[in-house]
Amino acid sequence: MQKKKKIFIIITIIAALSAIAFATLSGISFVNKGRRNSLPVRCVDNIYKAVRDGDIYVESDTNGKIYCFDANEPDSQKWEYSRN
Repeated sequence: MQKKKKIFIIITIIAALSAIAFATLSGISFVNKGRRNSLPVRCVDNIYKAVRDGDIYVESDTNGKIYCFDANEPDSQKWEYSRN
């Protein structure tokens, strides 16, 4: 009887820790997903990463191109760079 009680307690603890880990990771994922859509600039296709430094937004796509935008004029692209 004592052995079954210990197993039940261990399983309960593992389930609780798993639930906490899942909730934490879900929250982090939700926050990161919201950041991508909150940029006040137009985003190019296949966006890989976007970084803001003051009033400048720099984005890179999966093909290696880099785009720069001014946050005060989001429809106006300042420059674009490609290694090709």
